[in-house]
Amino acid sequence: MITKLVSNDNNNSFKLLLCYIFLEDIKYINPKMTSDAEDRLNKFYIKAKIEGVAMNRTYDSIFRLAEAQARLNLSSDVNDEVATQIMDSISAILSQYGKVVETIESPRDITYRAFFFTLKHAKAGLSVYEHCKIACEENKQVSEYLGNKFDIIIWFLISIFI
Repeated sequence: MITKLVSNDNNNSFKLLLCYIFLEDIKYINPKMTSDAEDRLNKFYIKAKIEGVAMNRTYDSIFRLAEAQARLNLSSDVNDEVATQIMDSISAILSQYGKVVETIESPRDITYRAFFFTLKHAKAGLSVYEHCKIACEENKQVSEYLGNKFDIIIWFLISIFI
């Protein structure tokens, strides 16, 4: 079959050969799921399940689609970008049937915006500890994302800069 593709002089056969090679290589990519992406996809499934648009088999399908999308991106891991693509795709498919499931936002992005908002509205300088504490008090998702480990984060940051 490959010799038949190469023997033709037109450009389409060359493109087809490249696609064949690409598909052969893609089989050997086994992307690993990052914890943030897994958490976001789990929350997306739970939200879809509560709204009655997801069944038990949907859970596995979401993760298989995420791995397939990572392979198409030639990525070695399923990261936040891939998770967002999958949630948007599934939401678009479900919207055709009149069902809407919102995409779960990355907790890192939510924390970043909360910190930015806190810094913007602070009347005086804040220590990193105070900054984390205020952001955690104002936003439940930031509190869940950072947990009680922001003491560790502060010491890590201090050790880097000293």
